[in-house]
Amino acid sequence: MLDVADGVITLRRIIEFAAFKDGIDMILGTEKLGLSQREGALDCCCRFLIKEPGEVVDERDSLLSPTVCYGDADVLIGLEPAEALRNAKFASEKTVFIVNEHTIPPVTVWAEMATYPELEDILASLREFSDKVISLNATEIAEEEVGDAQKANVLLLGVALAAGVLPVSYESVKQTIEEEMRDVEANWQPWMLVISGLKIIGNNLRLVFLLLIFVFFLVALVERDLGLDSYF
Repeated sequence: MLDVADGVITLRRIIEFAAFKDGIDMILGTEKLGLSQREGALDCCCRFLIKEPGEVVDERDSLLSPTVCYGDADVLIGLEPAEALRNAKFASEKTVFIVNEHTIPPVTVWAEMATYPELEDILASLREFSDKVISLNATEIAEEEVGDAQKANVLLLGVALAAGVLPVSYESVKQTIEEEMRDVEANWQPWMLVISGLKIIGNNLRLVFLLLIFVFFLVALVERDLGLDSYF
């Protein structure tokens, strides 16, 4: 589950293309392209049918709709905190939230017709759905690390990969970015994701998990440089 028109459609397509490269059995999704063209908030869905080796499944009976049911999202990536909360209807105790702390107040707030909630109140409300909430100011980090705030969506994708909550591999995401996106160098800077991931996840999860993530990225980078087959 993805939300907000700030690179969210691009993010969804990276995930789906990577899933296709990884051989996931069935991939469905939706997007609201019209709203994104008018600077509006939107949500996108990615759904996957993943079968166990040797498992026989009737795909038509197992995955009928491209949209996520309320309370059924495994991962919710929010590119804006209030929109993440707005879409929390798709979340439950199993959901992992990955939320950008950078706020984009709507016109009603600027017109003093509404009040934007405090960030801590938003995060506290998300934790009422699930205690698995990872938050960071991805916009600020992307601007500091690569000089482009619009790369926040790729940074959030790196955090999701590091947390192990997406059914796609590091290599498939890397290949998708290289093949499908313009300005590949700016969109794929593994060390930026490593540094940012360490900053972010170190503040949200235990040190043991942090060290495992560091090893994950370090091994992947060494494999890339040496031309070895990836284990991830």
